[in-house]
Amino acid sequence: MQTNGNFNNPHTPKHEQRDFLVSLLGKPTRAKASGAAFSMAAVLPQVLALVFLLFTSGLLAQGEEPDGYLYFSYLLPQVSFLLVIWFYLRYTKTPIKNVLQSQKCQTRYYFIALFLQLGLLSLSALNTLFLQLLGEFGYTDSGISLPSMQGFGFIGVLLVVAILPAVLEESIFRGILLGGLRSFGKTG
Repeated sequence: MQTNGNFNNPHTPKHEQRDFLVSLLGKPTRAKASGAAFSMAAVLPQVLALVFLLFTSGLLAQGEEPDGYLYFSYLLPQVSFLLVIWFYLRYTKTPIKNVLQSQKCQTRYYFIALFLQLGLLSLSALNTLFLQLLGEFGYTDSGISLPSMQGFGFIGVLLVVAILPAVLEESIFRGILLGGLRSFGKTG
């Protein structure tokens, strides 16, 4: 005879055993899972970056960053986003195709995106002016380090810097978060 809550009993059917995530977070809902995914997507890249820096800080010569180091540093957020997507799919038992399906977008939002992009270009000019101001106080900009783009390196940089971030971020923000927000119903 099984006692209530005895999940370590080898005779207990697997479907009666409690999943760790469900026992930790409670009954899965889209809103709860989306909120947890958002929190994880905000915190996990920072935690992984800190751990990465702690382990690699003594391994690098001053000023020299090998391509492997650069690729790995660019992949850290993508790895954390993959972990977030895995968590969401496991917790909600949602098929991956539901997360990867694109959301239809009205035409006006393309114009809004274009307007926002033009605004971001002006922010880039403001950023340059701000860096020049900081230069007056002794600040020197270190620039952005990319892995080598010689030979097939361009394909690797394109994949790690442009394609993977776009696909994984859209999967999280449109596929997971937007789905969670929709569970609250339509607004205005």
